[in-house]
Amino acid sequence: PFTYESVGRQHVELRDPCIIREGDTYYLIFTMWPFAGRQEGHLNQPNQGGSPGIRMYSSKDLKNWEEEGWLVKSDELPEDSPYKNRFWAPEIHKICGRFYLIFTADNWIKKEYNPAGTWGAAGYAFVGVADKITGPYRNITYIDGGACDTSLFEDTNGRTYAVIPAYNV
Repeated sequence: PFTYESVGRQHVELRDPCIIREGDTYYLIFTMWPFAGRQEGHLNQPNQGGSPGIRMYSSKDLKNWEEEGWLVKSDELPEDSPYKNRFWAPEIHKICGRFYLIFTADNWIKKEYNPAGTWGAAGYAFVGVADKITGPYRNITYIDGGACDTSLFEDTNGRTYAVIPAYNV
């Protein structure tokens, strides 16, 4: 089975997988363990008890996977980064020849580091751009009103939209 190492432990479970094909290679990103939200008792653990970031894997046959490296790594981000903890539901979209990484995250260190000035129950949507699928992803920014599971959609007219879930409709 597919396994990956996270925080010094082997895991077989992955959540929110996204596979994108570029040329003859498939690329996989997913929500990495631990899946916990902000908990006071875990703030002294690595990455304040949250996911270590977004790691990419590649495969030619969808059976054998190789690690490509980190697209975003929590412990390499500055303390005040608004996307420091809890990386959920990452996706990559190819739009107009460039690659867009979109993911949910927040920062548990201080409330003022979050875009909304508080800790969100579902985090916030961030998006970055790269010229290669493997990155580096730059200009990572918050999508105003974006929540967990926000996605991108390119219409046939060339316009791109952020598709934002409505949780309290």
